[in-house]
Amino acid sequence: MARKKPTADVVRALFARSGNRCAFPTCDQLLVNAKNQFVGQTCHIEAALPAGQRYNPQQTEEQRRAYDNLILLCYAHHVETNDTSEYTVEVLKAMKQDHEKKHGGVSLEIDDSVIEGVAEDIQAYWDRIDRLNALEHVAPPDVAVPIDSKATFLQVLESCRDTLEWLISCHDALRESNERLPDDFCRLLEFIGVDPKMYNDIFPHENSLVNRDWEIQNMALPNGIQRMQVDLVHLEIRFLEECLKTDPESQEVKDRLDQARRQFAEMAQGEVAVE
Repeated sequence: MARKKPTADVVRALFARSGNRCAFPTCDQLLVNAKNQFVGQTCHIEAALPAGQRYNPQQTEEQRRAYDNLILLCYAHHVETNDTSEYTVEVLKAMKQDHEKKHGGVSLEIDDSVIEGVAEDIQAYWDRIDRLNALEHVAPPDVAVPIDSKATFLQVLESCRDTLEWLISCHDALRESNERLPDDFCRLLEFIGVDPKMYNDIFPHENSLVNRDWEIQNMALPNGIQRMQVDLVHLEIRFLEECLKTDPESQEVKDRLDQARRQFAEMAQGEVAVE
């Protein structure tokens, strides 16, 4: 299943803030030459594939092709920045930021055919992800986790929220089961002919079945769930802010960002509790 190409707006924004120069400090190599040919390279700060440099398994596929994860370099400096010990994620992001501060105000008109060519180049990465997941997965098909290559960032975000709700329901079911454990044990004793009074006479603090795993069920897991709820809204806000950079007139993005920001403000003030 073919993945969507990086949007033209993202690629156009990269070029618009590049000054048509490699982002490596002191490098003056052009990205697009006098013949309107793209002679630079679009590089991932955190790699698109597991074997690549600075690969981050926590990133979504949308994050890997997002504006913040892409930098324009000449071939020589693309190779040089493969040295991950010297060129960390932080170093490359700072490099990109400094370069864009220097060149971001320069107007740069790029032919749509160049943008399309860059998008095609990046698309090759996503096509390989599709092949790896659909045809070369090491696990049997019935246990492999499928990847929806056409899912947008916000669709993946909603999938994360659905999974979180499922985990909450699992947590509630386990807590209820744990609360029933003493009664179930007494019924088992009666079934085998043992007087449950012997069990009931045990002091609660000496009874390992009373308040079993109380701290995990009532503190650790709820706090972890709340942390994930906060992080998901935080992630949505950061993504929508980047969307506005490339499409500042989108009312849909503005409305959703306003909604997420209001929800996040309530979370920051402690007004939203785990259900």
